[in-house]
Amino acid sequence: MYQTGKKCEEILATGNFRMDKIVGGIYKLEEYEKAFEALKNGAPGKMLLIPA
Repeated sequence: MYQTGKKCEEILATGNFRMDKIVGGIYKLEEYEKAFEALKNGAPGKMLLIPA
């Protein structure tokens, strides 16, 4: 279990991993409808919703 986390840290530390291919956007929690609309329009499948 911990090996996976360590491997992820190593991959992210290289700087060669592009998060923009995975994370489609960062939205305030109350803007969740905009996040879902972006998904419908083809944005990458992970959205970060930040509480206010």
